[in-house]
Amino acid sequence: MQSKILPSWLLPPLTSFYFYPMMVPNYLFTRLCKPGNYYDQISPKVWMGAVPVGFAGVPEALRAEGITAVVNLMHEYSGPLQAYDRLGMQQLYLPVVDHLEPKISELRSAVSFISERVAAGEGVYVHLSLIHISEPTRLLSISYAVFCLKKKKQKTYSSYTSPRSLK
Repeated sequence: MQSKILPSWLLPPLTSFYFYPMMVPNYLFTRLCKPGNYYDQISPKVWMGAVPVGFAGVPEALRAEGITAVVNLMHEYSGPLQAYDRLGMQQLYLPVVDHLEPKISELRSAVSFISERVAAGEGVYVHLSLIHISEPTRLLSISYAVFCLKKKKQKTYSSYTSPRSLK
């Protein structure tokens, strides 16, 4: 909704400005008021969920699950980098502005990173914002990633220009 009301040039500074003051309330809301898990396993080696906030021990919980790689799709938060270093985790940072969809090139980078890590037997965590990602975008991202992971063995996906061409 905000992307339809506000000009696109205003979204990056606005989401960055509000992220840190809202981190604790959003985390508490997500953990206490929303049904379901903070993150879910969507394939044998891939998990998807909300921002892995360091103050709540989320990076340590992810590492305990066997996750050693993270795809961060948040413009406003570069991640708990010190925790990742301490835990031996690698991150691919793709700064997607909250309330906007990722670019196809960003999805391709994410799929390549995920494919490489999964092929090496590593667990991968893909995270978006706490509560603002739209369900259609989430489903589109998951569908595109799964499609590419399945097709990667057969042929390159570089010829695809948009998710709509995948139908």
